[in-house]
Amino acid sequence: MLDATPFALAVIGALAYGCSDFAGGRASIRLPTLAVAAVAQGIAALGVLALVLASGAVLPRQGEAGLAALAGVGHVAGVLFLYHGIAHGRVAIVCPSPLYPASRCRSSAIW
Repeated sequence: MLDATPFALAVIGALAYGCSDFAGGRASIRLPTLAVAAVAQGIAALGVLALVLASGAVLPRQGEAGLAALAGVGHVAGVLFLYHGIAHGRVAIVCPSPLYPASRCRSSAIW
């Protein structure tokens, strides 16, 4: 029997990202984008910190922490651009059509 945990975690993660991106973009229409992104990233950081402390994971070494901080800066920049784009531009949901038939075939083969 297949373990459904990775699938469930992937679905939960995708839903969380989608909902937070939508909510953050909509909030950026009424509020300053930087303020919305700061609140969103602060909440995410607290959530990650709680998970790390609860799991008992070992904290990264200094070099690893530096690379993680650099990645975080890139992520925050991306979130700012996304929220600004949603607040000030036209947004649509796009499905990568070349990948759709392959994913449909694969899922039908599993089920």
